[in-house]
Amino acid sequence: MSLQAVLQKLKSATVRDTAVYMAGSVLGQGINVLVLPVFTRYLSPADYGIFNYTNSFVTFFAVFPTLSLNSFVLRFYFDAATEEERRRLFGTIYVFVASLGFGLLVLELLTVPVMIRAFNIRVPFYPYIAIALITSFLESLTVIPLALFRAKRRVVQFFLLTFGQAAIAVASGLVLIVGFRMGLLGRYYGVLVTDIAFAIITLVVMLRSVRFCLDREVVAKGLRFSLPLLPAAVSSVVMLMGDRIILERYVEVSAIGIYSVALMLGTAVQIVVMAFYRAVEPEIFSMVSRRGFKEDVVRMKNAFLMVIMLGGSLLIIFSREIVTLLVDERFYSSYVLIPFFVVTNILRGAKILVGVTFHAYKVTVYDALIGGIGAATSILANLALIPQFGILGAAMASIMTYWVLLIASTSISARVTDIRWGAMKDTASILVVVAVSVVVMRIEMGGVMANALTKAAIVLAIGACMVYRPWRLRLGTS
Repeated sequence: MSLQAVLQKLKSATVRDTAVYMAGSVLGQGINVLVLPVFTRYLSPADYGIFNYTNSFVTFFAVFPTLSLNSFVLRFYFDAATEEERRRLFGTIYVFVASLGFGLLVLELLTVPVMIRAFNIRVPFYPYIAIALITSFLESLTVIPLALFRAKRRVVQFFLLTFGQAAIAVASGLVLIVGFRMGLLGRYYGVLVTDIAFAIITLVVMLRSVRFCLDREVVAKGLRFSLPLLPAAVSSVVMLMGDRIILERYVEVSAIGIYSVALMLGTAVQIVVMAFYRAVEPEIFSMVSRRGFKEDVVRMKNAFLMVIMLGGSLLIIFSREIVTLLVDERFYSSYVLIPFFVVTNILRGAKILVGVTFHAYKVTVYDALIGGIGAATSILANLALIPQFGILGAAMASIMTYWVLLIASTSISARVTDIRWGAMKDTASILVVVAVSVVVMRIEMGGVMANALTKAAIVLAIGACMVYRPWRLRLGTS
């Protein structure tokens, strides 16, 4: 590709927006990684297990305040004929989501303690789960404002909001844990104070940008569009968080802590996936009626998949060195799990455009079916593998879940939209790249620096072969 062609690519709105979205995610995740040595020194694996478990637990409840209405406002923003319609659209949905979320929070604070006692859950409701429920409600108040930024392609504001929230939450947690010696509670209070501040900030943004009202017709239209997405959203939460809920029944809380550290490091690929998703979703919605859309979206998927595969392979190769440098020795064993989470997130990236394309065609009826297949696979795989293999079984179940999800979604999409995504060829390519990466990862030369230099030399050699040999790793349609 010529220099002029490359520059033209870099000027495109999708690439630019993806870069900005990714910058916010990378910096936010980067802060978490940078403070990992501090947190793992002051917090035990059991503390990490409690924090991760409560976040997973309340994520199930976080689905219901928004009811996937953020997808509705983003999709129908482009159908609105006037700016006033757009203002009423976002204002109505924000008021509805805030009202519903507050009512659900009160109900949760009354009923969840009963559930905790009934199921003999080892993590106490007060103060950990109670604070997590409150922060979950506060975070739901930012969902519609963030959708507004995406619809208007205000990527800088989106960046400032998401990165600022992540940075301040971490900084507050550090101050409370290290400075005030509050231990695990400092982590919770740091998030709580930050979420209160940003809920107020986004409220001010909405007051200036939309018209607050409660248009019943808009609410009804939104629910007709989004309620079919709700089972898929619940299923997605089951797939993302159900492993830790099941793990709590079979392993020590400290093991969940080690699992959560591996999950955080292994899901670095997901930063790129979500940045691409946020940038490309409005673009897909706006280009769906153009000629050649089907071919363009597959080419977009192929290029994106190649990028995340290469990034994921590097993360796998250097996973042991990364863990050794970043975490306390109590968490060293987490490196074994990182390749599993990398594969999981590559599979998620392989199907990200499939769901967006369904919504571009205004087809939401299949979301529940696809999500149900994924959730059922996740539950069955975790129940089968965790009792036998513990946290390793949960990691294996995540790969199984997202591969089944990829095959199911692309197969249904081929029937409905006549788009051939090439899922089996993608699977073969992923397996080859990951297998080579794991072999290189296991190289032992006697020390961290020696291992890193040897692996870097191998990576450079492989890269040179890929560039200068006539053969290429190909991703294509079947």
